[in-house]
Amino acid sequence: MGTNDSLTHPRIIIQPDWFEYVQNKELPVDVYVDFKPGSSHSDLSRTQQNIHALLSIQAPTGNESTVFETSVTDHFETSYIENGQISVKLKGSAVRHTFKGPKRIFKSAHDSINGKNDMDTTPIVNVPERKILSSTSKIHPNCLDISQGGLSLVGLSDGIINVFENENGDIRRTLTGHVQDVYTARFFPSEDLLILSGGADFRVKIWTLENSGECRQTLTGHTSRINDLAIIDNGEQIVSVSNDGSARLWNWSKEPNQAVNTICQLDKGINGCCIFESSLVCACEDGYVRMYDVNGNDKKATGEVKIGGAVNCVCYGSDYIVCGTEQGTISICDLRQTKSVIHSWKELRSKITSLTPVNDDGGILVTTGDGSTFYHAKTMLINPNIETEMGPILYDVVDYTGPENDMVLNARIDKNNNIYTVARDGYVRVYDKVQEKK
Repeated sequence: MGTNDSLTHPRIIIQPDWFEYVQNKELPVDVYVDFKPGSSHSDLSRTQQNIHALLSIQAPTGNESTVFETSVTDHFETSYIENGQISVKLKGSAVRHTFKGPKRIFKSAHDSINGKNDMDTTPIVNVPERKILSSTSKIHPNCLDISQGGLSLVGLSDGIINVFENENGDIRRTLTGHVQDVYTARFFPSEDLLILSGGADFRVKIWTLENSGECRQTLTGHTSRINDLAIIDNGEQIVSVSNDGSARLWNWSKEPNQAVNTICQLDKGINGCCIFESSLVCACEDGYVRMYDVNGNDKKATGEVKIGGAVNCVCYGSDYIVCGTEQGTISICDLRQTKSVIHSWKELRSKITSLTPVNDDGGILVTTGDGSTFYHAKTMLINPNIETEMGPILYDVVDYTGPENDMVLNARIDKNNNIYTVARDGYVRVYDKVQEKK
């Protein structure tokens, strides 16, 4: 199937604070549910193009019960609420969304005045009352990563990287050394005590968490902000991509502060990257996805696909490259054989800020600029059309309830399939693992 720029997926929207009412048992309560049809569901009548309804949530009948009864006005069907999630389906259609609330929330940064930490460091383990979730701090997060050893990190706009315990949000290390924003940071996959970061100061830094946490190396050479980083194999080589249009390969363990190779040099910036086999895939500001030989010397792309509009992020699925754009479009690309877009669609959301592969089932987690985090199964990536010759197939999306409007910057999944997100409101949200729905 070729690309279809006019394809837009439908969306069911629930009032963002629905889960806070449930968590705090401020019940009964009515919350709104909206439906927006998109262009990929032709069996909807004109009367169903935009639908608004009220969802009523009732308190459990027993003191020990964790099951909440629900009812909804015409046009929708709902499940009861259990384990922090509810399914909402449009009647007479193949459109269903399952909404899941966070099980833990904690702040990613301490508010500071004149450089002094003046905030209570106690993490928010359970979801707090709604009035607490309003951050007045001028410091905001830019990125998040997690290790498989029980740690997470957040890069902040003041040049600091905070390292947390995943279980309770306690800050274990505060890494200082970048000037202004830390735009990207990640743990080395083979070593939880090593961290790689890049920021607005054009520098790539390698940190050790041993002792109090210190910078082991600073790699210089870029002439603009560092947007993304990739770690090759066991971590002896790393790649950095920048607003200066270059992708650089570093053999940091053997040749400190010396780029082994400039993989490419473009006229516009590179917003994101991933490693695909022995190649580097770049999400480019000029609207292309390009692939390069990591160890090549001619700086020419081995494959490229024009997407249209700035490409913000890219990831490698089980059989394909997935990219997300500033316009909210997701595209599935073949960069090896046909060098083309297999198919694409637009989400009824804001810009795509990150894509994270779900390795155990081939799906992806998507975050956006309007506060959304959602999951697409592999079946939807292979065939995004809801309509088929056999009739409509179930368009089934998991939506992870987060901030109302603040940008979700990225998401990560730990070894137990728990999902971590960080948003511009300053909070890290943790969700139970993706559950297969019947």
